[in-house]
Amino acid sequence: MRQVVLNWRRIAVAVALALVAVGGCAQLPRIDPSGERFFLPPASTIPPTQADGALPWEPTELLLDPAVKVAPIGSEVVLIAGVRGPDPYLRTNERVEWQIAPGGVGEFVDSDPHEFVDYLLLDFNSPRKVTPTYAISSTSRRAVRLTRGTPDPNDDVAVASGQTWVTVTSPVEGTSYVTALAPAIRSWDRRGKTAVIHWIDAQWQFPPPAINPAGTRHVFTTTVTRQSDQSPLAGWRVRYRITGGPPAGFAPAGSGTVEVETDAAGRASAEISQPQPAPGTSTVAIELVRPASAAGGRFVVASGMTSKTWSAPGLALRVSGPAVASVGATLTYRIEVSNPGDLPVEAVTVLDNLPEGLAFLNSSPPAQTSTGRSVQWPLGHMAAGQCCTLELNARADRAGSVSNCVEAAASGGLRAKDCASTTISTAPPGPPLLPGPGTPQPVGPPITVPGPATLDLQLMGPERAAVGDRVTFRMVITNRASSTARGVAIKAHFDPGLEHAVGTTAIHRLLGVDLPPGETAQIGVELRVARPGRWCLGVEVSATGMRPVTRQACLVASG
Repeated sequence: MRQVVLNWRRIAVAVALALVAVGGCAQLPRIDPSGERFFLPPASTIPPTQADGALPWEPTELLLDPAVKVAPIGSEVVLIAGVRGPDPYLRTNERVEWQIAPGGVGEFVDSDPHEFVDYLLLDFNSPRKVTPTYAISSTSRRAVRLTRGTPDPNDDVAVASGQTWVTVTSPVEGTSYVTALAPAIRSWDRRGKTAVIHWIDAQWQFPPPAINPAGTRHVFTTTVTRQSDQSPLAGWRVRYRITGGPPAGFAPAGSGTVEVETDAAGRASAEISQPQPAPGTSTVAIELVRPASAAGGRFVVASGMTSKTWSAPGLALRVSGPAVASVGATLTYRIEVSNPGDLPVEAVTVLDNLPEGLAFLNSSPPAQTSTGRSVQWPLGHMAAGQCCTLELNARADRAGSVSNCVEAAASGGLRAKDCASTTISTAPPGPPLLPGPGTPQPVGPPITVPGPATLDLQLMGPERAAVGDRVTFRMVITNRASSTARGVAIKAHFDPGLEHAVGTTAIHRLLGVDLPPGETAQIGVELRVARPGRWCLGVEVSATGMRPVTRQACLVASG
């Protein structure tokens, strides 16, 4: 036996001498003649290293995901580790060791499998599960996708090249501390990371969205039970927080946040209400918190969202009419009444008390009149989102500025009001005065003073549309005068919710042809609905020597 030991020593000395002969003495540590120590070679012969002592091609950091995870008992949690070099790229064929800390719960189920080609590429890490709490894996050379064996692609886990994985499970509640270690990394601070997995025996059901009339109260209830036997869990905390919508709060103090403990039935309820009834939708964020008395302490287990829609009827009114007119002319006022709410409204009545200077002629639909000035339409029931258009024709009896105000009322105290102003002028007697010296001369034929309406305009279009639709409004222009209408011009203005191909909010065009007496021209304008809401198109048609005439058409756009 002693002879064998001596032989091994001789072989070791021979190998050392051979290395010295091949590499040169300058490449090996210099030995102190006393035999007590050795000296490093000169600094110029040492390969360059990084600040942490690693060579440029060596791995420098271990990455681990996720760092913290909450999982139900019996499920499998996938942990992914990657080994990165000094550049942002991951390294393949790097050994990673996995260890579950003693005293906790959980065990390894599966890990990144070993392939035969690993040996051909000199990967001798031998990935395997050594014990239930210790496993070895190697960063992969190709990207893979873990499907979990289900047809649902949403639970798949993607593993990139340069990463490796293991799965952990636990049949009981508790916490697993899983440490991943890359031995090839020199820096002790960067070669290891620990993931924390909290295993819980719980399942929960957050409250669904609710729709109720504005001003009423509503109770949100979250239910928490055990996953293993469906028994209720008491003492858990549920936090409700209002994140948007009209003013609202939780009982009893009306605050925007409340935390409730589950009762013996596993239910945590919170009542939401409004200080003042108002339509809209309140969004509520929900967090489920495990009690501090449980193993692992207090932490947020899950989060979710719900909403409370406060429904209410609405009443809106819009009045449009001519901006200018002359004495004796017929003024057409367009009255649009609508219910922008999401509940029907009852007993809708529209009332127009004509101001001094206007005389009622007729209306469409026919209205109830009294004293010759009070015009009323009893509309009754209006469904949610419904819009109704009324037209009133009145005669201008005297010059001046008049404001025609219309009011609408409905059940529940709903009211709306809008006005349209018109300036009424008289035609001066005799021929127009000649311009004085230095006065700029008009260009083109002389423009006569506006008289009675000689152009008729009808504007038709859809009353409803959806965002993204292309809608067409049709204009029918008729010459009611006894002479030809020349220089017919069209001006169209539309609300921001409508878009035209030219990208502006107004279109000015000439008809391009003259209209003989009694002749009609039809023109269409195509617009795109850009956003939800109520949007209108206003059109003004004028001709040389004739009074302009205006009309308006509106639609309600849904999202």
